[in-house]
Amino acid sequence: MTSEDTCSLRGKVVAITRPEGQAKETAELIERLGGTPYIVPMIEISFQRNRQKILDFIHGITSGDFDLLIFLSVNGVRSLFSTAQEVGLASNLSEEMTRVQVIAIGTRTLQELRDQGVEKAVVSNRQGSEGLLEILEEFRLDGLRVGIPRSSRADEALKEELEARGAFVREVIAYESTIPSDKSRVTRFLVDLSRGDIDAVTFTSASIARNLFTIAQEDGSAQTLRESLGNTRVAAIGPMTRKALESLGVEVDAIPERHSIEAMLVALAENFNLDRGE
Repeated sequence: MTSEDTCSLRGKVVAITRPEGQAKETAELIERLGGTPYIVPMIEISFQRNRQKILDFIHGITSGDFDLLIFLSVNGVRSLFSTAQEVGLASNLSEEMTRVQVIAIGTRTLQELRDQGVEKAVVSNRQGSEGLLEILEEFRLDGLRVGIPRSSRADEALKEELEARGAFVREVIAYESTIPSDKSRVTRFLVDLSRGDIDAVTFTSASIARNLFTIAQEDGSAQTLRESLGNTRVAAIGPMTRKALESLGVEVDAIPERHSIEAMLVALAENFNLDRGE
């Protein structure tokens, strides 16, 4: 049996719930593993609502106001740099970020930083505050000035934990994360899922899981959704996403050790292969 066999999604229809515009990479990975991608965005991302606050945060970085920056997602990186580009500060931003410590959650966030010219960064392959706090054990947090660009849906647990350890934390809502304004694709997905036309569903954030159930609750199909997910395979990118799904009554079948889309899909493929005794 080859490694290609053990990591195959051949013949499987795999749902991608990532935001519009971010699903292409995942779709290509699924196809590379032999599967068929089913794109159904469960979350909508917008960058501009807090533009002045983002600009103030960027000026803080370029003025040397931070010792440490923490990026929780690709969207946080893109929001800062797209806004900086608009006002001609992108090069200043990337230059200043080489002078402070930068931590990224996940390899994709790390790659986005590198694409923007930020080479010096530490990556946490564990999702959420647990993985970050492991890395931060190496830092003296007392008096450290920390900046965190985050989603409108993120809670303040990380901020509170860092402040409890003596850090000065400044957050900015770098992007809005909402339920899709057009829910028609999600409605069709719910029907296809209940018919057994989808073999697996992938979740890359807790917000995506909660959005799906909010939409299902609106049309009275939450229990049907729960049952349908119980008859398919569910993959979560990390422990926080798994925790959110489990709180909604959904059992998670596959979760990777490393926080990345590719690792999640490999874990999913390996879970399917268990059925074949491989």
